[in-house]
Amino acid sequence: MLKSYIKIAFRSLAKNKVFSSINIIGLSFGITCSILLMLYLKNELAYDKFNTNADNIYRIGAKYTIGGVESEFANIARPVAPTLKKEFPEVLEFARFVKYNRLSGNPVTVRKENEKENGVEEDLVFFADSSVFKVFSYNLIKGNPDKALTDKFTAVVTEDFAQRLFGDENPVGKVITFDNNEQCKVTGVIENLPGPTHLDFEVLISYVTFHNEADWHRWIGGHVYSFLLMNENHNINEFAAKWPGFFDKYMSETFNRMSAKCDIIIQPLADIHLYSNLQWEVADNGNIVYVYVLAVVAVFILIIACINYVNLTTARSTVRAKEVGVRKAIGANRNSLINQFLSESVIISVISIFISLVFTFLLLPFFNTVAGKQLEFNLFSDPLIFAGIMLIGFFVNLVSGIYPAVYLSAFIPVDVLKDKLNVITKRFSLRQMLVIVQFAISVVIIIGIGIVNDQLQFVKNKDLGFDKENVLAINIKD
Repeated sequence: MLKSYIKIAFRSLAKNKVFSSINIIGLSFGITCSILLMLYLKNELAYDKFNTNADNIYRIGAKYTIGGVESEFANIARPVAPTLKKEFPEVLEFARFVKYNRLSGNPVTVRKENEKENGVEEDLVFFADSSVFKVFSYNLIKGNPDKALTDKFTAVVTEDFAQRLFGDENPVGKVITFDNNEQCKVTGVIENLPGPTHLDFEVLISYVTFHNEADWHRWIGGHVYSFLLMNENHNINEFAAKWPGFFDKYMSETFNRMSAKCDIIIQPLADIHLYSNLQWEVADNGNIVYVYVLAVVAVFILIIACINYVNLTTARSTVRAKEVGVRKAIGANRNSLINQFLSESVIISVISIFISLVFTFLLLPFFNTVAGKQLEFNLFSDPLIFAGIMLIGFFVNLVSGIYPAVYLSAFIPVDVLKDKLNVITKRFSLRQMLVIVQFAISVVIIIGIGIVNDQLQFVKNKDLGFDKENVLAINIKD
């Protein structure tokens, strides 16, 4: 029976090539848009979750109240993290990062030793504690993680950076030179990170190269990005409640002289990218609101594509009515007709999914350029993507297949033979309501796009009130 359904379905699709092509292309574009948005959303939700201890890692920032004005920073004074570890047993380890050109923000030129011309410009250069390998899941494929960043003027690099600067040479033991002629010995190579992170880097220089003894007494200013690895049984709320005592013991003397106050900001590692928007973030973070909006847009696009399919299919009801009438007259029951029309819907959906996969591969480079991402589409190696596409296929079949099948199989042979179908189809129907919904969703999306475009044009063209070409912005060390 199934073989018969499939054979008749293909025969019907081949007989109505234009109709079938429009349906398939419409569904394909809808599914393609949804897959691209799904890839983007998956990437946004995956930040820093590749770390084995992600649930136990927290970034600590500072909330200052000075002169009645509150300021929140993504980083904190240098001695805070190591002192927290010393004071509280629930803190297993800490790791601090500070950007190499933290004040100017300019890229660093990194060269091989004794080379003055050739070099690699790199923006992602940080100083980092040697404990970074105990806190984060960075896989050192060359070098010893226990010793790689323990000495002054040592550095580790990523696979990508090593390839760009050294080619196929083994970089371990080589010396690299930075802008100010500071030289570091490469002691390790880190495997390219398996997932996105808010704290992206290409070169890590040992923190002791940057550190001086005055850091231990500098309880305000000189901020660094500080991370704590907590034990499995920690209670973060109880830990946060200990901050006032810590502040009184170590920091109150400094802040009382300014009639100021400092509170701690504790952020779970996996929440930073989507939920944090503090001053001096490492990089531009995302926004959970955008994730929700894009998820809704992806669903709306799929619904529009499905409604389009439903409308086109039911619009041909007068063409298929005689087929239904004849089949029922010779003994076909309604269930068999529903199965027949569902099989046609499934075949169209499957073909549309395969075409959408091709479209996704072709459009992904352009989408990456627009989104500023490096998304990859690994259908079979990524179970989440595969499950997502299967879910999309099920959704498309469910939404677009059931109503046309039920609607077309409901025709009464007598009405069809007496040409009463036109009277029936003139009444207000679900199909007309779907057209209204389709247009409403389309109008909302178009209006949204227009508003966003107007906002971008406003930001781009707004008269700032001064000639920005003749104004310098100077960073001053605090």
